[in-house]
Amino acid sequence: GINSDLQLIVNDRFAKAALASDIVVDTSRIAISLRNMLLATGKDDLRQQKELVLETRKHIGENLDKLEKLVTLPKGKELLKLIFEARQKYIAGQEQFFRIMEEGKTDEAHQFMNNELRPTLTAYQSDLEKLSAFQEELMRHASEESQKSYEATRLQLISLSLVAVLLSLGLAFWITR
Repeated sequence: GINSDLQLIVNDRFAKAALASDIVVDTSRIAISLRNMLLATGKDDLRQQKELVLETRKHIGENLDKLEKLVTLPKGKELLKLIFEARQKYIAGQEQFFRIMEEGKTDEAHQFMNNELRPTLTAYQSDLEKLSAFQEELMRHASEESQKSYEATRLQLISLSLVAVLLSLGLAFWITR
C-alpha cells in the first residue's frame, strides 16, 4: 500500500543514499587533509591533519558497516563490494603518503598524490556515486509504485462511493414505491 511504499522510500532507500553521500563527503574531507599535509609548515600541523584523516576514516568505516547491514539486493551488494575494495586501495595509498611525508619527501609526496592517490580517490568516489545512483533509481521506482497505489486506491474509493450512491437511490426508489 501507500504507507509501506513511503516507509520503503524514507527508511530504506533514502537512508542508504544518504549514507553513501556522507561517505563521499568524508572522502573529500580526507583528500583536503592530505592536501593540507603538503602545505603544512610544522610537525604539529602534520599530526593534526593525519589525526583528522584517521578520525574521518573511522567514520567512513562506521557508515560502511551500516550500509552493509542495510543493503540486501544483489546489485547493491556487488556495488558495495567494489566500494570496499576501492576503500582498501585508498587507505593503502594514504598510509604510503603518510610514510613519504614523515620522511620529509614533500616533492615525492606531491607526485604520489597526483599520480596515485587522486586517481584512487576518483575511482572510490565513482563507486560510491554508482551506489547512490542505484539507490536513487530504487527510490524513483518506489515513488512510482506509491503513485500507482494511490491512484488505484482513489479509483476504488470513487467506485465504491458511486456504488453506494446508486444503491441509496435504488433503495429510496424501492421504499417510496
